[in-house]
Amino acid sequence: MADHHFTGEEGAVWMQPDGAATAMVFLGCHEVNSIDVPKGDWTPFFCTDPTGRGKFVASGETSAPPEAVTTQILEDVLKSLSYLEKQPCPFVLYINLHCSGRADIFTNYERTYILDVRKITTSTYENVALRDTSERSTVTHDVSASPPLIIVVDVTAMSQTLPQITVV
Repeated sequence: MADHHFTGEEGAVWMQPDGAATAMVFLGCHEVNSIDVPKGDWTPFFCTDPTGRGKFVASGETSAPPEAVTTQILEDVLKSLSYLEKQPCPFVLYINLHCSGRADIFTNYERTYILDVRKITTSTYENVALRDTSERSTVTHDVSASPPLIIVVDVTAMSQTLPQITVV
């Protein structure tokens, strides 16, 4: 059986505004384009090379911890405040990918990304007052989450579906 290649339209955005183990909220008309997952950098240590002037040899290294996982959530500007506009942080964000079925059923996914959002760092409002256009007014929320990004993939074994969890 061939593996499924997901498209952006197979994604669904969910949040738990009151944290883990609380009610889920389906964010039906929202977009998440990319998730940035810094892995941490490294710095080599050098010593002078005794075989020649101006030469160095690596003698070790140190690693920096990973930085925050970041993403952007795009939504339409509505008359009333959205969950994200009035949401105090922190909250849990889920981006579910599904091959078939309804996007508004949380358990209908083949892959999900889980982010422990600590802060909405910036909200950018676009197309708020234009002269000759009918462009939708939108707001993009930059969010910062604690590492790691958790990826859950459904695995079917002998007709029983089991989650496979990967920490990135």
